[in-house]
Amino acid sequence: DLGKLGLANFNSREEYFLSFLDAIVEIFGDSVTIMTSTFTHNLVNSNKVFDRKNTLSTHGAIANFFINHPKSVRSSHPYTSFCAIGPMAEYLCGEDLIHPYGIDSPYDKMLKLKNPLTVSVGLTPNITCSLVHHAEVVINVPYRYVKEFSQTILQNGLKIEKNYCLPVVYRELEESRNQNVKIFEEFKLSNQVKEQCVGRGKIFSYQTNELFKSMISQFKNNIYCWLDLPPINRPYRK
Repeated sequence: DLGKLGLANFNSREEYFLSFLDAIVEIFGDSVTIMTSTFTHNLVNSNKVFDRKNTLSTHGAIANFFINHPKSVRSSHPYTSFCAIGPMAEYLCGEDLIHPYGIDSPYDKMLKLKNPLTVSVGLTPNITCSLVHHAEVVINVPYRYVKEFSQTILQNGLKIEKNYCLPVVYRELEESRNQNVKIFEEFKLSNQVKEQCVGRGKIFSYQTNELFKSMISQFKNNIYCWLDLPPINRPYRK
């Protein structure tokens, strides 16, 4: 949420976003690769066509700036895509996968890199963290199952039907989600979440690998740590 950082004197929104991207490169150097989520869950069970190069994300202006950037690479999953800019962009997002998380997914590849850093701009880290869903898949939580969807996509200029998988929560679960609050409270007991005030908002950062390790440990101790309480109704016991 760049709006929380205050007003900026730029001629256009794109110029503002380019300055934001340039600032990151200035801090970390030309070798930095930046990846963000570009989800389009609104396409689930729809007749719309997914075009990885042009279909806009529901995750806001920054996500769509990444999609439209001439040097970006976007992963092919029609619902849970990621988009990267930089020398490792093709490695992170170039492979055509039917699963958005798990083996060889963008998160899986990112976690294999040296000291990946997550930055949350204008929003608290617990709200912006979709890494938890990768951890849920790795640890195989019982309240999710893999569902297959058929989606029309644009590939090499042609419209084709392909099947994609998505880990979804059981509809009968009646769960109460706590937006990663408990996960981050536990994480911050032994790890640092850095924060810097800018304008009316804050910029947060933390070591991605350390959070993932913490998540896996927490799921091992409490398989329902993503929820407020363990669910009463558990349809997966049938």
